[in-house]
Amino acid sequence: MSLCYDFEKWTMITFASIAISRTVGLVLMQYAHGSIIDDNPTVDRDALIEKLKEIKQYCLDHTDRILAGGNPVQDLINAGMIRSDTFQNMTCQKIDSEILWTELGKGENLKDALGID
Repeated sequence: MSLCYDFEKWTMITFASIAISRTVGLVLMQYAHGSIIDDNPTVDRDALIEKLKEIKQYCLDHTDRILAGGNPVQDLINAGMIRSDTFQNMTCQKIDSEILWTELGKGENLKDALGID
């Protein structure tokens, strides 16, 4: 094959990967809007991250409730262990994304927030 063809192929792949990266970035930005921090910018991020990680651990410890159609986060609200105004309508999956976005808001990069080495 000619060098020109290889260059065209490389260029198309590069631009396609840039387009995908930008699209993913825009989607991630859209999901970041409306997080707990957005609703209350005076929240201590470190304290929130610790609370979110405790809730996540509770979710992991009660996967049987999730599999049965329950919501362990709502169980904690009902028991008065977490604030309903902050965590109302939250699920364990949403808790994971809140941890990610709260850590990203602290200025950590995506690799660190995702726990990737």
